[in-house]
Amino acid sequence: VPLSVIEKKTSKGKDYWIVEVIDSNSNITRVKCWYVRNTDILHVNRPYLINGIDYDPQWGFSVRSAKAFGMIYIVRWLLNIGQMAKTNTLLMR
Repeated sequence: VPLSVIEKKTSKGKDYWIVEVIDSNSNITRVKCWYVRNTDILHVNRPYLINGIDYDPQWGFSVRSAKAFGMIYIVRWLLNIGQMAKTNTLLMR
């Protein structure tokens, strides 16, 4: 779950993010996100699954694109199941 997103620029003027995240063990970690575009959006306090994460002992965690953050749609899935249950109940009557 991203807690904050800090927008920065490299020495060559390219944008990147430092994303402060909390993991499944309740540890707060910083992840550097390279190659950020103006159209990339990352929502704070929503669950994400990070794909293709790299780790370097000197630099820490990083990803090569904001696309590595895949939002988890559990809430939407649960709402769909609730709607299906209501529909099935109505059909059974």
